[in-house]
Amino acid sequence: MPESMIAGIPVVFPFEPYEVQRAYMEKVIMCLRDGTNGVLESPTGTGKTLSLLCSSLAWLLHQKQEIQVQTTKSTLSDIASRNASDKQDKIEVKSRFRDKDAKWGAPKIIYASRTHSQLTQAMQE
Repeated sequence: MPESMIAGIPVVFPFEPYEVQRAYMEKVIMCLRDGTNGVLESPTGTGKTLSLLCSSLAWLLHQKQEIQVQTTKSTLSDIASRNASDKQDKIEVKSRFRDKDAKWGAPKIIYASRTHSQLTQAMQE
């Protein structure tokens, strides 16, 4: 599947997105990045569901990778500064890595639709 850079985030999309889909995904990513609420609409058939799902998942993956990189850097820095090599320190580093991941938490993405059949279709996608 093709990958497009949208608002600095690599987004995997099943085909080259149309301009309206790119704009929609950019707004989704901007809302997620800025921590703001977004009410986005677009005419029927423009690929709203696919655009929302692809951009949201791409942003979540990007955030997770950034946090892992930051955590790894700080963990390596801690290890280097203490110059510790015994088993107890290794267990403590692993424990801290897990704790930082657990505290991150993911934003809520609320998907609303007019009908149950539209929600069912979204869940299948």
